[in-house]
Amino acid sequence: MSLRYPELENRRIIIGVTGSIASYKILELVREIVRSKGQVKVVMTRNATKFVTPHAFSTLTGNPVYVDLFPPDFSWSPLHINLSEWGEVMLVAPATANILGKAANGIADDLLSTLILSFPNPIIFAPAMNENMWKNSAVEENIRILRERGFEVIPPEKGELATGKVGEGRLPSSQTLLFWLRKCFYPENLKGLKILITAGPTREYIDDIRFISNPSSGKLGYFLAEEAILRGAEVILISGESTQPVPPGVEKIVIEKGEELEKEVKKFFSSCDVLIMNAAVTDFRPCKKMKGKIKREGKLSLELIPVPDILAELSKEKKGKLIVGFSLETEEVEKRALEKFKRKKVDIMVGCLQKEGYSGFKVENMEGVIVYSPHQKERFSLTKRELAELIMERIAERRFEK
Repeated sequence: MSLRYPELENRRIIIGVTGSIASYKILELVREIVRSKGQVKVVMTRNATKFVTPHAFSTLTGNPVYVDLFPPDFSWSPLHINLSEWGEVMLVAPATANILGKAANGIADDLLSTLILSFPNPIIFAPAMNENMWKNSAVEENIRILRERGFEVIPPEKGELATGKVGEGRLPSSQTLLFWLRKCFYPENLKGLKILITAGPTREYIDDIRFISNPSSGKLGYFLAEEAILRGAEVILISGESTQPVPPGVEKIVIEKGEELEKEVKKFFSSCDVLIMNAAVTDFRPCKKMKGKIKREGKLSLELIPVPDILAELSKEKKGKLIVGFSLETEEVEKRALEKFKRKKVDIMVGCLQKEGYSGFKVENMEGVIVYSPHQKERFSLTKRELAELIMERIAERRFEK
């Protein structure tokens, strides 16, 4: 079974937990890291132990939990230095207003604050607090100072807080925190590139109620966006309807119809370096949309016409841009992918096989071929996440070949 996040395997991660009601959420985060075979050591403030016991973290990590700078069994050992030399990255989550203030002003009065001062590698802060505290000018100033010094401060989410009120200050999800940890171990081989990605299905309406579409989930497109942002790219994601979470840092634009997709792609195309057309475009639309709701009275005939081929149009004016197309086929996937590669004049064509219950829409696995030239092809049988990683790696290789 493949690892959930292979880039975390054998990585040494320190989690600093402070006195917040949100500290219980870090248990799930630690579990996810351990599932990916990452190594975790947890440092807790004394107040944090009032919300979650050190034993809970120790059970999950298999390591001692560190609370006091001078533990009861103290024998001379610079604990904060030992931890500093061990860890590759530190995440302080939840980060209270108190620890943010200490870190910004160089205060070291317990183990965690002392460790922050001595830690030589990346430190990420994930604040969690009441909205009034989050918007306090002193907290805002401390965050500004931390960011200016090169620390990553993840903005909290808006949602239900401990008081029951809805507002800013909620600890980001475990998936968001994992994203920032994973980013620390990714090669920034797409840094400086602006990548435009399309994802999800389009709809073409028959009347005001019904439409023609397909069962695309958009999952592969969102994985592509996540993979690109992890590698340092600037990403714009144009998406049809999808329930997939938007990766942190990705600018998302929602569309529904094919003409909306065409408009948005053309709007951003001139400023992008790479275009990845992964959207499952509905290839035909009704010649005429009917008003209201068509009544169920006898037979109904629809005249359909092809929608514009956005990819073929833009390839004519790419001017040095790298363009990636996708082709979903039910048969002869290599032959058809190669034909589309030549006809649409793209740089990379990814041919995917729709195989009921195994590959294609609504499943996790993908099977097919990637065409780089008439004489260079690469077959694959991967999960959608693995395929996204492969495609981005090939784009990075193309970049450095130039």
